[in-house]
Amino acid sequence: MTKLLRGQFRAKLDSKGRLLLPTPLRQNLSSSKQDKAIELVFTNNIFKRNKFLEAYTLKGWLALEKKVASWPTLKPEVQSYKRFYIAAGQAVASDSQGRFLLPLGLRGFCQLEESKEVVLVGMGDKFEIWPAEIWDKLNLSMLENFESVVSVVSVLDEEA
Repeated sequence: MTKLLRGQFRAKLDSKGRLLLPTPLRQNLSSSKQDKAIELVFTNNIFKRNKFLEAYTLKGWLALEKKVASWPTLKPEVQSYKRFYIAAGQAVASDSQGRFLLPLGLRGFCQLEESKEVVLVGMGDKFEIWPAEIWDKLNLSMLENFESVVSVVSVLDEEA
């Protein structure tokens, strides 16, 4: 059974761009209690013009790649998705202290060099990494519009 990645956590990148995951996320990603490296795949994404990173387990990323490989390759949207999202994916193993060195290009994409504080947002099968100041503004905006979101989501629930 796959453990879900949930919750919101504040964390800090160190001066080298390494991220130590909060204990709840780390525990859900660990396959055993032994000190074993965890491998994640990091990629870039955009939501409402805000740039952030996403992190998948290697198993989750491979499943995504398999799914995307079944899509029609001549569609321009599929090509764009592969070039932007899939091609940016980089596998990173945790070091002996459980830290992940976020790739420089991905840190630059969402300006994490300038923002050492990040917010990790569990999304079930993956988690997002947001610069804290962007997340705080986005979260406030989502809060202001949440009632309309619930009305749309409640209809989806009835259709299922």
